[in-house]
Amino acid sequence: MNRKYYLFFVIISILFLSSFVSSTQIIVINETEERVYAIEQVTLSGDLSKNLLEIHGTGEVIEGKNVKIYLFGPASDVLVSDLMVNGKKAPVSFDESGYFFIADGGEFEFQGSLEIRTIGQIRLFVRGPVNKISFNLKNGYAIDGDRFGVYKKEIIIQRAEKISMLIDGSFRYTYAEKDEFLYIINFKAFGGSLGNYVLDLPNNEVVTSVKGAVKWEQKGNRLILDLESDKASVSIRGFFNSKSLRIPLKEDRHHVLIESDPEKKISISTTAEEIDLKESTIKPQYSNARAFLSSARDVFQITIKRLDVLPSLAASVSTSTNRIAITEKGSILGELNYRYSNTGMDYIEIDVEGTPLYASTERRAVKLTKEEKLLLSFPKGEHRNFDLVYFTTRDPLKPIDMIEIPIAKSDLPITTATTSIYL
Repeated sequence: MNRKYYLFFVIISILFLSSFVSSTQIIVINETEERVYAIEQVTLSGDLSKNLLEIHGTGEVIEGKNVKIYLFGPASDVLVSDLMVNGKKAPVSFDESGYFFIADGGEFEFQGSLEIRTIGQIRLFVRGPVNKISFNLKNGYAIDGDRFGVYKKEIIIQRAEKISMLIDGSFRYTYAEKDEFLYIINFKAFGGSLGNYVLDLPNNEVVTSVKGAVKWEQKGNRLILDLESDKASVSIRGFFNSKSLRIPLKEDRHHVLIESDPEKKISISTTAEEIDLKESTIKPQYSNARAFLSSARDVFQITIKRLDVLPSLAASVSTSTNRIAITEKGSILGELNYRYSNTGMDYIEIDVEGTPLYASTERRAVKLTKEEKLLLSFPKGEHRNFDLVYFTTRDPLKPIDMIEIPIAKSDLPITTATTSIYL
């Protein structure tokens, strides 16, 4: 009985598995199978200013199935989309060699879109093999023109046609807590639009902001500017790290200004022509600034010596006025007025007897706060006014009496002090 039951179970299992296999398609890819293809020709066409080109091409799978047909890369810089192969929409994927689609044996024709994701010069990687790549571009050109027999090659496309251009620059280098630069460059094109401009950065610059350009991107020691129309004024800011300075423009002479903060002594050695500071086209930030006219051949050798900083007053009072009124009943009302300058203090400590009633700076009320002594907010600035009103009491006045006058005071140095007492 057990043998019959076992045989029945085996037969049922075989029938079940046979049914499962007949309803499922299993594809086995032979990785050792040779896959050979060739793209006969491909054309890139369109307007580079719109960052979108059209792809048209033909080719053939010579041997193999499920063959990867590579188009362009890298995938980080371009995007292939809307691909049609033999009139049917085809999926697109990518790997380290770029974008590709899958094709079986025979001839194929394809078309799609190539979106450019970078500014400035375009670098396309072509995995290939491609027999011929041709270009029909507006607002740009392939540096080496049409290409033949391309396999694992990089193709460089320049965005704008070469035009005559006038460039005038002003460059400021400031050695401070962080070494900062400001470049102001004026562009003027003749016979066309400016397009893209690549600015060399010879002083280890790190660009933080650009104004006056449509787009910008820093790649190593190059700054790529995307400019429009035939005229532009571009302001570039950032940090630099060099004691041997060169200007970033290769042609003509331009204005240069070099300075340091007061905590540093700066020495400059150069073959550039030094000019009067009033002739500089860029404003200095510090009084030790020096101005020059410089070409790319001139080098500025900079020596920086940090100076010892002596302690200085953070705040001082030019005039102090105390007015104190005392009544017969012993009520005392006092008013303190400071004419002060403050560059570094956030609070002022006032030693005052009795009860503070009101405090203000520049006629704006200040909150009355206390930490042992009266601690008041002390706004920074030059030639400001500070007022404090306070109240206290004592015994009623006698016909002959000794009076101790409560005068509000601080630790700030005072040039001129006046006290008036009213009975």
